[in-house]
Amino acid sequence: MIFNIGFTLFPDEDFKNAYDYVCSFKNTKSLEIKDLKYFLTKVFGFPPLDEELATFKDAANKQDNDSITFEEILEALYNIRQYLQDLSQRSQTFTSYQKYYDDMYKHK
Repeated sequence: MIFNIGFTLFPDEDFKNAYDYVCSFKNTKSLEIKDLKYFLTKVFGFPPLDEELATFKDAANKQDNDSITFEEILEALYNIRQYLQDLSQRSQTFTSYQKYYDDMYKHK
C-alpha cells in the first residue's frame, strides 16, 4: 500500500481543482472513468502508478458507472487515507538492530 501515499500528500483542494479542470476541459459535469489517469496526473503533477489508479478506481467507482462525482472522489479519498492511517499505526520503527532483534524474538 505504500504506492498509495500520493493520496495523503495532496489536499482535497488539489483534487477539486483538477476535477473542475478536467470536467470543464471535457465539457462534462462529472469525471468519466476513462479520464481518471489524466485527472490523477493533474493532481500529482506526474502520471500515477498503475496500482494507484486501480486503487482509486475501485474506491471511487462503487456503483460501476461510467462517471464519478466529486462527492464519490471525496469519499474514496477519505477511505484510502483512513486505511493508510490505520496501516501506519500498526507499523513500527526500530532505532537499532538490537531493538529489532529483541522485538522479533521476545515471544520465543
